[in-house]
Amino acid sequence: MTNYNKYIENNAHINKKNAIIWMHGLGADPSDFTELGPMLSIEDSFYIVCPFAPISPVTINMGMRMRSWHDINSLHNPEENNYDGIYQSESFILDIIDEIKNKGFEYRNIFLGGFSQGGCMALWVATRFAQCLAGAICISGYIPRIFLEQENTLNDHKSLPIFYGHGKTDKTVLPEHAQASADWLEAKGYDLRFKWYEMAHEINHELIADLSYWIGKLTR
Repeated sequence: MTNYNKYIENNAHINKKNAIIWMHGLGADPSDFTELGPMLSIEDSFYIVCPFAPISPVTINMGMRMRSWHDINSLHNPEENNYDGIYQSESFILDIIDEIKNKGFEYRNIFLGGFSQGGCMALWVATRFAQCLAGAICISGYIPRIFLEQENTLNDHKSLPIFYGHGKTDKTVLPEHAQASADWLEAKGYDLRFKWYEMAHEINHELIADLSYWIGKLTR
């Protein structure tokens, strides 16, 4: 893996058809997912990019500066969040998509995925992007409230495949918020694959196996 200011990547993108942009959670960094390729058995077939979220104050953590895709006022009351920074993060991710496209990848072969706040960004960008991407992946994440306020910004790509996995005992992103997010995506007609897992705010082996199978089916 090579460390750049914007992201960590696996260098070997030549002769690869598929790419994935994977976004980490609040306060974390891309190093948490350097083994994403081996975990999902895609290291030989995917160009993998793990971006660094911007460093900014986070209200819920007493204004401490940390890597964050957007500000958070409350974990358990999403309606209280103003999501400051989400548009800047979206622009940053769109720039990375353009870079990957310029390396020779088609939009239809680029996945967006992430954990927790990173999963939120994957859903946010993929459902607003002008082109239909290969798929969106949200693990232990959520839909930002401003989705509901800006439905006119959604794209028309309802064939977009979405994998959404969440823990039954998640105390960070509560199960009822995940269910509401999944219900909203389903109501909008997206190709949603939603499943509960016996886990908290984390990723377990069953989810990894399911996600690997889901990606494999889409890329055969």
